[in-house]
Amino acid sequence: MDYIISWFYSESSKLSSKYPQVGADSKSKKFQDTYWRCIIDFYYSSIIKNSAIKHLFYSNMKDLPLVDGFDVKNFFNENHIEFRHLDLTILPPEDWHGAWRNQFYVFDILRDCKKFILSEDVVAILDSDCIINKNLSPFFNDIQTHGSLVYPYGYDANHIINGLSKNDMRMIYKKFYNESIQIDYYGGELVALRGDKLQEVLDEFGFIWKENYKLYENKSKKLTEEAHFLSLIYHKLNLVNIVNKNYIKRIWNSPKFRNLKENDRNIFILHLPAQKLTGFKYFFNKFVKQRKSYNENDIEKIFYLSKNKKIFREIKDMFTKVLFRFM
Repeated sequence: MDYIISWFYSESSKLSSKYPQVGADSKSKKFQDTYWRCIIDFYYSSIIKNSAIKHLFYSNMKDLPLVDGFDVKNFFNENHIEFRHLDLTILPPEDWHGAWRNQFYVFDILRDCKKFILSEDVVAILDSDCIINKNLSPFFNDIQTHGSLVYPYGYDANHIINGLSKNDMRMIYKKFYNESIQIDYYGGELVALRGDKLQEVLDEFGFIWKENYKLYENKSKKLTEEAHFLSLIYHKLNLVNIVNKNYIKRIWNSPKFRNLKENDRNIFILHLPAQKLTGFKYFFNKFVKQRKSYNENDIEKIFYLSKNKKIFREIKDMFTKVLFRFM
């Protein structure tokens, strides 16, 4: 069986993080509703394109919320999305890093998946600020064939990614394994594994966590986030199987930075972190709440996938963000 999984961790006063793309208190309703709109849009788009795939959702919340009057529990029930309650057990110290203290929740999810995922099953864990744009059968077939798929960013060796460069990661890998190899950085928005690889990944994570914690205690450079860990794990376990360039892309489409290309509207999985406050809200209001169908032109327009900047869209987005700030 093929599984599509996403998640949301609800933070409290004991665990709060910074999320630069939203810019609000992570415990606030307006912050959490922003993520819930992404979650609902994610599953709405996936079910339309991949109705035969099993959909799971993980959270530490015991009850699913109402979002702008939209009943998430009913939506999940109607569409056979399985909700699995799960607490966070892998919690770094407060001074670990400046953001995202819940980032290792993905390894708790993998541990839970190990309870029921069969060796021949395939799991794809995705960030919720994604739109599933195509039928994912070729994507899952590739995971089945290779055991994994990874998404490289192509950063330069000295580019700093959440506190570390790829050269730093190479040196840390050498400390852990006494091996010198080139390390690439693979995005944590996609964790795609065949079932027989889950335990290997979890075992390697356990080893790296212990060794990395020693670096933290010694105030040395350390791995700070889940993608750092996953990148080392993929190299160690020979799971570096690069995704087809049409499968997934992290798209930045804001006034400050745009990396759009001509055919991005045809990518299978659109990762759209810059659209959390805008495109996901527009899609939720126009299509999801009204249970309306949509087409590729709608996706291009709603999520601002045009290569050319459009002044009216950017003005609309500016007002949407200002309104959010003062809600």
